[in-house]
Amino acid sequence: VFAEELEKMDLEGYDCVIVDEAQFLTKAQVEYLVHIVDDLGIPVIAYGLRADFKGNFFEGSQWLMAWADTIEEVKTICWCGRWTPSRSSSTGSATFCRNTRCRWIMPPGWTNSSGSI
Repeated sequence: VFAEELEKMDLEGYDCVIVDEAQFLTKAQVEYLVHIVDDLGIPVIAYGLRADFKGNFFEGSQWLMAWADTIEEVKTICWCGRWTPSRSSSTGSATFCRNTRCRWIMPPGWTNSSGSI
């Protein structure tokens, strides 16, 4: 279901609404998600990026951060073991942390079975 279709749906039978790529929501769409939580009593879980590579909020992220009841940030861990902020740079399939010795960003718990980077 697309965010544009959510307002047309009867949500009474739903236990939860999950939103992916929430950074692309508009302010009005985030307001509707607030209505779902506050007025209908249905939890909403939204996943998305907070900011672009320059550190600027996306519209959806800005309003989610302003109105969310709780916020949990998923940390990204670099191959070197350091926490890497979302503003790391990316070229193709490689993402670099600010440690110039590092080349790849790995999700927590990921192991490189080949033994190489």
